[in-house]
Amino acid sequence: MLLRTKALLFVIPVLWAGCGVNVFEEQEKKDPAEDAVLALERQDEDTAITILEEALLGDPGNMQFLSILSLAHAQRAGIEPLQFAQRVADKQSDSGSSATPAAGVPSAGDYTSLFSVMPEASAANLADLDRAVEILAVDMRAAPLLAGDTFKLALYQTASVILHTKALDTNGDGQLTLDEILSLSSASAINILTQIASAAILFGGGGDGTDSATKEKAAAALGK
Repeated sequence: MLLRTKALLFVIPVLWAGCGVNVFEEQEKKDPAEDAVLALERQDEDTAITILEEALLGDPGNMQFLSILSLAHAQRAGIEPLQFAQRVADKQSDSGSSATPAAGVPSAGDYTSLFSVMPEASAANLADLDRAVEILAVDMRAAPLLAGDTFKLALYQTASVILHTKALDTNGDGQLTLDEILSLSSASAINILTQIASAAILFGGGGDGTDSATKEKAAAALGK
């Protein structure tokens, strides 16, 4: 009798699978957010982005998916929030500057000194970093950000400003000449200035992104 029972337990799932029915379908369903995070832990940002973009097709307002998607784009650009904040803090500590991501955005004079802690200012990295900012900035208008996302948005905006500024350093000497500065387009200049203003507001506002006045000011600064 025991052998017959074991045989049935083996045969029934096989027969059902042959009919296109998976008795374990519910148990096999995976959480896209979990899968994306695992992909990011493997440094596989492309897979994480694909997973989340597909998940968002069916649930476009899912704040968790959007938050991780923003992180995936930033990470693919070479910016991981806590590591970036620490690198900037260490660099500014070495140079004697008191402005750190925990207290506020770097001053304009600090940007060139931070080129060395930034990834390559390639078109792909700039696009990914700007996309990371865009995702969280749009969320800000739609609903309160998740805990920690206000801080991440401000970091991404700061990183975007520095990387866009670094892109002007065409000879790679860590300094900006007048000719290099004059090569900045009007659109890029507006983008940099609005991101500086918004990042300053976010760092000054603190909290978890639920303060409506802070959100409105940041959204206005971004022109959203």
